[in-house]
Amino acid sequence: MNYRIIIKVIGYILMIESLLLLPSFLIELYTGEGNAGAFAITILLTLFLGFLLSRIKKGNSTISIREGLTIVSLSWICISLFGAIPLYLTETTQTLVDGFFEMVSCFTATGATIIPDIESLSYGILFWRSF
Repeated sequence: MNYRIIIKVIGYILMIESLLLLPSFLIELYTGEGNAGAFAITILLTLFLGFLLSRIKKGNSTISIREGLTIVSLSWICISLFGAIPLYLTETTQTLVDGFFEMVSCFTATGATIIPDIESLSYGILFWRSF
């Protein structure tokens, strides 16, 4: 298995996720609800890690079925984990595991939530959950 190509693709996916966090960050800046810092930290962390991972030399450029399945599986885990960081930093969820559950639910459009009062969340967090 070509681990280098897997890591490289995961890096690109993380950089894409950092771009997807930008609208929520801009909403938080516009509304001034105080959660823009959590999104800024997450964007910078995700972009930096994604950039580092994408710089790895890929070796063989063909992706087998096995590597493709690994990329998809790890991508779901990574985007949910990094997507949970703003929820945790803004204390929307009590633990990172709760945030991970929330983001898996959001990214898969399951509709399950552990947040008791969704209407009280800031607009940026609501947008991120629904995006």
